[in-house]
Amino acid sequence: VRRYQEVGHPGESGSSVSWEPEIRIIDIPIDNAAERHSIIADYADDIYADIVLYGSLTFGSGTATFQPEFYIHPRFADAATEMTGPDAFGNPSKLTMTGQGGDRSSWSFELDAPIGDLSAFIIALGLFDASQFDLAIDQLDRLLEVGQWAQESGKSIAYLWLGSAYFSKAVEGAKRGNFDEISVCVVTGTPTSTAECARLSYEQAQAIKHDYPRSYIGLGNYWLELARGDCARFDAAAAAYTEAQQVTAAVDAVDSASIQASQVPIKVHYQLGLAHGKALDPGQPCWLNLDDERRRQHDETAQNELTAAVQIFRQASADDQSSSLMQDLAARASYMLGLVHRWQGRDQEALTAFEETSEIAGPY
Repeated sequence: VRRYQEVGHPGESGSSVSWEPEIRIIDIPIDNAAERHSIIADYADDIYADIVLYGSLTFGSGTATFQPEFYIHPRFADAATEMTGPDAFGNPSKLTMTGQGGDRSSWSFELDAPIGDLSAFIIALGLFDASQFDLAIDQLDRLLEVGQWAQESGKSIAYLWLGSAYFSKAVEGAKRGNFDEISVCVVTGTPTSTAECARLSYEQAQAIKHDYPRSYIGLGNYWLELARGDCARFDAAAAAYTEAQQVTAAVDAVDSASIQASQVPIKVHYQLGLAHGKALDPGQPCWLNLDDERRRQHDETAQNELTAAVQIFRQASADDQSSSLMQDLAARASYMLGLVHRWQGRDQEALTAFEETSEIAGPY
């Protein structure tokens, strides 16, 4: 799935987003995974590709079998581990080639259906990445209607990103002073506030796949954005993040690698700490309504969760497995921890946390 070179990268000011499918045959080493990935990554950058399906071909008499692998652009890495699994679009088992003779570049190709669905999903993510939320919503709506899913539970991923598109659109509207703008909600088919469409989409993802932690994170983000100093909504956000934490801890070994790769644990710790920490902000109404015991609970939980987020980043860095997203979340967690200490009158602890924020963030 390739972006046209002349339109630049999605998200650049004034750019549009277009895709065209393309198949090429290139030689890559089959015995060195790191070298193979590096070659494909360079190839993808050269042709402005967001997704490359590649792998090894074994030729027979007039046909060939294909063992597929995916390269997905790093800006989609968070979704990549989820959308190629057995309960999503499915790992495509074959690419059929037909033809005769030694000039294999002239053979015809036939892709399994899940590749088309996966490509359509990548297009939706590209539109989301370019802040073209209405177009992303339309793309996901069509995919939910006509997509060929390996299992019904795979639709939870599409509903998650549908919720994220509605949520981001609502946040953009809030910046213009209109958080309650109306959209036609895919889940209900009726005009509803855009923020409400986000909540319904996240809940639909949960209904389809109850052990999907990122849908709970999305719902928590909805309640946190909506809180506006309301204690009950801070509590609702914290409850959603806690559910995400419990689901993450309960996943089996098969899903564990996907959960870790999509960096759910550090997100959950940060967001849970954020929800409890923001309730302690003396500049918003909730703080005035908290008794000493509730303040203590918020304070203790915020410290524990924010510290845990930073520790995950530290351990990942020591193991040379950190990422820019983990760095960003750790810096935000450390900064929020500093605010919590400051709001609670612990000035020295606040200074230490802010210094750590500067150290984690570095020049970026």
